[in-house]
Amino acid sequence: DPFMQALEQGLPAGVWTLAQVSQGRLDPEYRHHFYQATGWQEEVGLILPVRDGLTLMLFLGRLDKRSTLSRDELARLEGVFPLVHSLCRQQWQQSQPLLAQSTAQPDSTSLKSAVEQAMASVGGDRLTRRERQVAELLLQGLDTEAIAAALGIGNGTVKNHRKHLYGKLRLGSRAELFNLFLNHLITAPVGDIQTP
Repeated sequence: DPFMQALEQGLPAGVWTLAQVSQGRLDPEYRHHFYQATGWQEEVGLILPVRDGLTLMLFLGRLDKRSTLSRDELARLEGVFPLVHSLCRQQWQQSQPLLAQSTAQPDSTSLKSAVEQAMASVGGDRLTRRERQVAELLLQGLDTEAIAAALGIGNGTVKNHRKHLYGKLRLGSRAELFNLFLNHLITAPVGDIQTP
């Protein structure tokens, strides 16, 4: 990753385009694979050091095929950068995370078990078996077509199950499903997660 390499070489805080960071030395194969995978046409990164040992990187990508970012667009990003940087420093000023503490043991076996149990039980008894399967696959990052193939059902059926499970869990997006899952994973003791 050109941004990570530049950061390791002392890239300062600020708004940086991929062209600036790579200084024209970007591997064409990397560029092709990255942009093909993301659909982005251009990338800009906000480098946000928040405290010793912690730097956040926020990446923005352009999806349309317009020309590169204009000077005005970059100037607007640079104009809001101090505010974003200040908010990030304020949020991440503490060295300890503000997430709930997991009751799972720190070893990888129990963590894997906790994740598997939490995935299998997300939504509790509010979801049907099939809705839970769709939720698990959504949490794994699969798209509609991949879920349909994995479960041997049609794309429309997957969309219906997703709509129903979102409704039952009062969710509006995959991000909200993931947030629900993380809270479920973090707060439920491994042995106490009930698989319906």
